[in-house]
Formats: sequence, C-alpha cells, structure tokens
Amino acid sequence: EWSSWSPGSCDGACGTGTRLRTRTCECPYAECDAASFPCPGASSASDPCDTGVTCTDPVFEWTEWSDGPCVGTCGQGAIERTRTCVCNAASCDASSWPCPGSDTVEQACDTGSVCPVQECVLSEWGPFGPCDCPCGGGLMRRTRTIITPNGIGGAPCPVLEDTAPCNTHKCDGSCEDVACWPGTTGPCQSYTGVCFAYQNGITETCPAGTQPCVAGSGHSVNGATHGTLSVASTR
Repeated sequence: EWSSWSPGSCDGACGTGTRLRTRTCECPYAECDAASFPCPGASSASDPCDTGVTCTDPVFEWTEWSDGPCVGTCGQGAIERTRTCVCNAASCDASSWPCPGSDTVEQACDTGSVCPVQECVLSEWGPFGPCDCPCGGGLMRRTRTIITPNGIGGAPCPVLEDTAPCNTHKCDGSCEDVACWPGTTGPCQSYTGVCFAYQNGITETCPAGTQPCVAGSGHSVNGATHGTLSVASTR
C-alpha cells in the first residue's frame, strides 16, 4: 500500500509555483518484493502552489565599474573598466543585454614610471656642395638628416641645412667672369649675372650665345661700372 504523500515545497520565484509531492509503496510482509511496485498509481505528483511572493516587472541595471590594472611601460597607460548588467527578477534573460551602453570602457591612467627623454639624433654633416657664384661672394650648402626624431621631453631637432661663404674674390670686370647679383632665383638654377665695363665707355661683349652687357647701369665695383644679364647656370 502507499504511504502518505510528502508535503513537498513550493518551487518558484514569485506568484504561482509548483509543489512536487512523493509517496512510497510499502508492504507489511517480509516476502514482499518492493522493487516490483505492486501499488497502483504514480509515486509522485505535482500541484500548483502560491509562493507567497508578489511578482514584479524585471528591472535591469548596471553594477558599479570594476577597474583593471594600469597597462603601459611608462608615462600614460590605459585601464580597462568593466561592469555587468544585472536583474532583480529570476525571469531575467541576461543574454539579451537590455542595459543601455557598453560593458567595457578604456580610461587613461598613470603608470607611475617616468619615460626616458628621447633626444633628436642627427646624422653627420654631408660635404659642402658647389659654390652658387663664381666670384664676388657666394654660398655653398651642406645638409644632414634626422635619424631618430625627438620624443616626449626631448628638444626639437636643430637645423638640417648649413651654409658657408665661398668665392669671395672680386670679379675681374670681364664678361667671362659673371658674378651673382641680388635677385638670384634658386640655388644653381638660374641667376642674374653681372658683367663689367670700363669707365672709358667701352662696352665689353659677353660670350657667344648671350646678350651683351650694358655699361653705366648705375652700380660701381672698384671704379668700374657694370650692367646686368640673366644667364642659365651650367653648374
């Protein structure tokens, strides 16, 4: 025969739940085979029950931010902050992520280690190039390159071009010795040449293929007047 039903417990978070009750088939005689369950009917039954808790609409909200370690070698690093979307009801589906916003964010932090100063590293100066004027004073140029640019705390890289005077000797006054004059356009590209004529009014003739110089243009070098001529540099 069956024993009395067990009371069971009401299973459920709120509102109506389910109560599972069980009973056992018992035999008063020693020769009974309990494994055969001769008792008719089921050994368990479930019934609706009242959990005693009023159901409320689920409310999803974020937990407080949790900070990870500051990641970085030196100076400013980065922290990854994380949070979790939680719900106040058992029926919540956390996989739906109803909380607005992201669950991770990156924030700047101080690693506590000072970065070494990276100064600008330059190559050696290259050789000087040709003089940009054959006489009367010109300039020759040399350059260098940046090997490593300056980093945080390092001074800006210095100048990469240097000049030095050259061909400072005076022009001899002939059209064959053309001197540079203010108005030069680009180094060794084209320039305004200067030809000289003697004070006796004789006009020198420039080399073949050029225009003649004009004396008496108002400028004087060592007592000689001169004219101007635009010529193309072959250097």
